[in-house]
Formats: sequence, C-alpha cells, structure tokens
Amino acid sequence: MAAPALAAGVAVRQLPDTLAADQMSRADLLAHKGYYPQSCADRRVCTFTGPGGEVWVWQGYARAMLMEGKTLLFKGKCQSACYLAYLEAVKFDAKGSPGRVEVAPGTVFYNHKPYLLRQ
Repeated sequence: MAAPALAAGVAVRQLPDTLAADQMSRADLLAHKGYYPQSCADRRVCTFTGPGGEVWVWQGYARAMLMEGKTLLFKGKCQSACYLAYLEAVKFDAKGSPGRVEVAPGTVFYNHKPYLLRQ
C-alpha cells in the first residue's frame, strides 16, 4: 500500500550540478521516452517515475491527471522533473483537486540544479 503524499519518510537526495558536457538537448530527451511521464489515459492510477525531463511537461501532466480524478503514484527513482511534478501535484492537490497523490514505500526523490536544454 502507498504512503500518504506528505509522509515523514519521504527521501530527497541532492544530485551534483550537471556538467555542461552532460547537459541534454530536447532531441536527447525525445530519443528516450523515459524523460516524459508515462501515459495513464486508460488507468485510474498514474505511475510517476523516471530520470526527469522537461519540468513544464511533468507538472502539467500531473495537474491534468489530478483534474481527471486520477491517483498519482510516485515510486522508485523519481529524478528532477519527476520530483518537481510531485511538489506541484501536492500543492495543486491541496487546493481541492478530485485526484490523490501517493508515494510508494522506498521511493527516493532526486533534485539537481536546473539548466536550460542545449540547442
């Protein structure tokens, strides 16, 4: 069973700054589906996990799924944009969305200093 969204055991780890040589472009993100939230259009529970990606996409998808009354389940390694989507979802859900936000046991959120995508 998943823990409540604001459970005391939520782990957040800070990643080192991303070196310029390792910063990604939009093409890099598009080449790997894991950098975008997994579609859950046909399910009641949306699983959020992954290496992150474009923050606005993750946050917007989280808000849209909450408005549809879905449960957002954050689990596993939830990095950068996934973590920021969690923070946005909790804030958005607190305003009375029809959905719910949950965090699976053992989930670890990772944060890093943001950067603009390379051209």
